[in-house]
Amino acid sequence: MTARIYAVYILATRKDGPLYIGITSDLERRTA
Repeated sequence: MTARIYAVYILATRKDGPLYIGITSDLERRTA
């Protein structure tokens, strides 16, 4: 049985800038 682990990530370009929220199954690759 294979279990997928999803991580929620939030990226902010600036302190008062827009927030980018998403879900990825490969957090290391997305944040690299």
